[in-house]
Amino acid sequence: FPNPAGDAVTIDLPSGAGPGLVTLRSLSGRVLLEATISSGQDLPLRGVAPGLIMLTVQREGQRWHHRLIKR
Repeated sequence: FPNPAGDAVTIDLPSGAGPGLVTLRSLSGRVLLEATISSGQDLPLRGVAPGLIMLTVQREGQRWHHRLIKR
């Protein structure tokens, strides 16, 4: 996924099992977007305001957190 991101990011999940739940939150904790995606799938960011976003991916009991800059 590009970081900083434009209108979409590509989510790469560890190989193996199924899709994961992606949640985008503002720095104040407000949920901006939530979607279930498969590895390699683009996540559209249209409608998400520019700035720093916290991206969380949950899959099979594991959770990954990333900071994402939206242009």
